[in-house]
Parts: sequence; structure tokens; C-alpha cells
Amino acid sequence: MQNKKRITRLLTVGPLPPPPSGANISFQVFCAEAVGANRLAHLEIIDSSPKRIKQNTSILTLRNLSQAWRVIQHFATQIKRMDAALIFGSNQFLASLTPILVLIAKLSGKPCYIRSFGGSVDQFSQQTNGLLRWLLLTGFRLSNGLIVETQLLYNYFKEMPGVQAHYVPAYRTMPKTGSPAPALPTRDDAQAPKPLRLVFISWVREEKGVTVLLEALRQLAPEEQAEIHCDIYGPLLEQYRHQFESELERTSCAHYGGILEPELVVPTLQNYDALVFPTFWRSEGQPGIVVESMIAGIPAIATNYRSVPEVITHQVNGLLVEPHNSFDLAEAIRLVLHNRPLLLQMGRRNWEMRTQYDTDTIIAQLLRILNVDAAAATELQTTEFLAPKVAK
Repeated sequence: MQNKKRITRLLTVGPLPPPPSGANISFQVFCAEAVGANRLAHLEIIDSSPKRIKQNTSILTLRNLSQAWRVIQHFATQIKRMDAALIFGSNQFLASLTPILVLIAKLSGKPCYIRSFGGSVDQFSQQTNGLLRWLLLTGFRLSNGLIVETQLLYNYFKEMPGVQAHYVPAYRTMPKTGSPAPALPTRDDAQAPKPLRLVFISWVREEKGVTVLLEALRQLAPEEQAEIHCDIYGPLLEQYRHQFESELERTSCAHYGGILEPELVVPTLQNYDALVFPTFWRSEGQPGIVVESMIAGIPAIATNYRSVPEVITHQVNGLLVEPHNSFDLAEAIRLVLHNRPLLLQMGRRNWEMRTQYDTDTIIAQLLRILNVDAAAATELQTTEFLAPKVAK
């Protein structure tokens, strides 16, 4: 049974930037919004981020074990003076550390909720055997609620005995201009729209579709390539560096622009005609970068993969192509290159859909699941010392 006590003091666990990944930004936005509208009397934050790009995904490393022990210690200390806990985590975090934290909360008589990152925890639970799978599902069943960000995951877990599943979509902060509906970013469609400006923003790794994108650009005719400019931004995974640099050197109309600070993503998107995001990343949920393309007022060309179609409808607010298919992606790029009215129409529709993912609405929905008292006064305490320092 759901705990009916009004929640005014919340303990939350999750990764704060750096690195500037989608999950870290999502957690940071939640923390800022949760205390920014007098929703909580107190928010205690335990930062679980390793502050580095993970090369080794194994759970049993000395660094991970040390980090886990610090999180557990502080969680056990702080939960006693809180009304409830909310844990944000990736698949491995949910299977390894989260069950321990949920059990500590339950033994302390405090409700504990889980918010999963990404959109693959269903596959993870199916493909994981033995103790790890048992721990994952036990944590879900012991919790007061599992909050997922995709309809696909909600449909999967709502049928699972003992799991109280809730669907709360992805979110991003919308620009505040003092008016209820900020104007669509202006685009000069009266002049010749050349070159077509495309942009990719995410982790620069093969699973995000970067190789497929570069292959697609090379498949265009030389005169079409001359009319296209494609910039790629994001952290470059070290083990992908050699392949990426080789592919990039062979693609005359593509360029790497380095890493963008989170606050520069939307202003950067507004300088382009379309986002290209041919992802087949196993943990992809409702991509935050697609929501940011809505705020920027440009359409997205992305893959018909997992939950991506939950945020993109083909030829309505973007184009969907098949994963791993550079020919399909090349055809989609060719379509918007030669059909600028469709490009502008999809961009406008994408911008109109942005309010469905507005932080103000979505975070309020999430906090209602926790039974948070929206009339409380606000103060903020952050415990960032839990994250290990990394030498620059």
C-alpha cells in the first residue's frame, strides 16, 4: 500500500555532472526543479556520479566498491531524518546498489521509490541471470514504486507481480521568457536555404549511430554533399577515437566540434536545420536530445528503435529510419535537402510538441507520485563529497 504521509523532506540519490551525460543532466534538472518551486522543505542529494567516462562497465572494481560504500553509509545516516527516498539509477546501479538502499529505507520505516534511467531495464532483467536478476527485481518489489520514462517499460513492468509501475516521460527545462508560449525560433526560409545544416549531439560512439551517419553522408551524390554541412558534438569515447577520426577524414561535409556545455545545447541546435540521431544504443529511452530539438524548433531524423517512436512520429515532427541502415538514413537526408517546406513544417510541429516534456509539468507529476507537499518552503543541501575527485 502506498504511504499516505505528506512528503516534505526528500533524500535523493543520483549522478550529478560531470560528465555531462543525459542521465546526469536529467538528475540535475530534477534537483533544481524540485527545490525551485517551493515543493520541498528539504532536499538532500547524494551524488553517485563517478565523475569520469566509464571505460570498464564491471560492477566489481575497487573504485565502484569504494563509491558504493560511501553512498550506503550516507544514505543510512540521512534516511532517518527524511520522509522518503528517491533513487535514480542505471541498470547496473539498480541491480547492485539500489536493493541495499531500498532495504535500508524499509527497515527505517521510510518509503523509497526508484526512477530508472534510459529505456532498457526490461531487456537487462531478461538477459541477466541468477543473483543479479533476483536483486534487481527484489529491489523493484520492495520499493514503493518503480518510475520509468518510456511507455514501453511501463507496459512491461505493470504486468509484473509485486511491482508498482509508474510512467513519467523524459523532460527538459523550457526557456522562460515571461510569456506562456515563447515564439518559435525564427528561420529565414525566404532566402536560398543552402547548405543544409545538420547536427549530431550526444556521446560520440558507434552505438549512437555516428558511423552510420558518416557512411550515409558519403553515400550522397557529390553535388548533394556540397550542399550539406554536418557538425558532430559530444564526448568522444576513447576506444572509438581511431575509427571515428578515420571515418571523419573520409567525409568531406562532416566536422567534429568538441564537447558542448549543457546550457549551450539548445542555442547550438537553433543554428541548424535538423538534428540527426541514428542511435541504436542499448539503453536508449526517450532521448533528451530529441526533446531539446523540440525546444529549438528543428525536426529530428532518428531511428525507429525501442522508445524513440514515442517522441517522433514519421513525417510529422521528424523522420524515422531503420537502425544500422546508412542507405535509409541517406534517403532521409536527401528528402529534407530537396524538400525544405517539409523540413520547416516538421520543425514547427516538433516545437509545438515541446510542452509535453516541460520540466515544470513532468517533475510535478513525478513528485505527486511521491506524495510531495507542494506548499512547503525550500532549502537545498547537496552532499557532493560522495563523488571521488578525479585529477584533471
